Amino acid sequence: MNIKYMEVVTPEEINKTLDLCEKVFGGEERKMFEDLFFKSLNKENNIILAAKDGEDIISTITLIDFPINYFGIDIKAAELGIVATDEKYRGKGINNKVTELYHKKLEEGNYLISVIEGIPYFYRKYGYNYSVKMGGELLNLNEVETVDNENIKIVLAEKNDLAFIFDCFKRDCKGVCSHKKKEIFETQSFVYNNNDLRRIPYIVYENDEKTGYFLVSTNGDIQDISNMSFNVYEKILHFIKTEYKKEKFHADIPYSNKFICFLKSKNSKNVQGYGWQIRILDDYNFLKSIKPVLEKRIAESVYKNEVFDFYYNNFKYLIKVKIENSKIDFVKEKFSPTWDFNLTPQGAVKLFFGTHNMTEINSFLPDCMADKKISGLIDVLFPKIDSFFYQNY
Repeated sequence: MNIKYMEVVTPEEINKTLDLCEKVFGGEERKMFEDLFFKSLNKENNIILAAKDGEDIISTITLIDFPINYFGIDIKAAELGIVATDEKYRGKGINNKVTELYHKKLEEGNYLISVIEGIPYFYRKYGYNYSVKMGGELLNLNEVETVDNENIKIVLAEKNDLAFIFDCFKRDCKGVCSHKKKEIFETQSFVYNNNDLRRIPYIVYENDEKTGYFLVSTNGDIQDISNMSFNVYEKILHFIKTEYKKEKFHADIPYSNKFICFLKSKNSKNVQGYGWQIRILDDYNFLKSIKPVLEKRIAESVYKNEVFDFYYNNFKYLIKVKIENSKIDFVKEKFSPTWDFNLTPQGAVKLFFGTHNMTEINSFLPDCMADKKISGLIDVLFPKIDSFFYQNY
């Protein structure tokens, strides 16, 4: 074998990569690939990486641009996606080298975060750990009486509705979530062919005035919905049940969304059971990037006028943290043993993305700890939050 590892750029190489994806996964995956690289309004930021044996593409990984909004701050992130290797070449370490090339591209592109929804545990060896939950609420529509309301109208959205949809999304999307630009809404709603990527947009009118929107997958499951009244949600449930003829209905949205409260009142069931795997590529620059959020949390807490000086130890290097008058200064230093505030990579993604607090993390990761003198401060800096990653490509 004469294996070459490279970025795929020519039309011929792209087509051969499409052939590989179709061979491994089927025709629907090929449509996804075509949508991402030929139709996405964000396609210039996506990178195809591959292994080539002679003239044949035998393995591929895609770097998909996946920006994350961290309480109003855009974090440069990517998803490791569309992983495929020809069956004849599996078990030879080829995909490992393509993955190494992926991480090299992340470094060259100054990415701070990489995420994947891949094979359970497999990507731990590359530094990925579970953090942000995936799942949602499931409701049996056969057990629910739905109510129609003539004062509430639901219509298919048009392109001139995109500004309204995007404004609603910005208003309702708080905390940590994957960042969806207006162009992403347009691509998902009016451009894509792949059923996994496509979204069908609806506008809701109450007494002839726009009140919100919702997006459904091609099979009628809710993928995004703005905060509206329970009366409106009753109408939407009736619409889904009658228009899509569904027996069971799934909503894959943040748990802070008001619609989740409505579904729980209908006796829905939680279907969590998986999670995004996350790797923080650079703790120091990540913390620097979210410094305004951390400073705001201190300023709104009992610690706003206090002075702190301690080390964050990630077991690779130290970050000296100095806090005074609600302002934070970070200084990167060489590693040495410290016991102020220690986090392994597994603990860091859980704390920084708010799925666990320090007490919970320490209970199953004893290497992760915070000195009692600063434990209250750490809880203020990194509270438990409802992080959620939308499909944002």
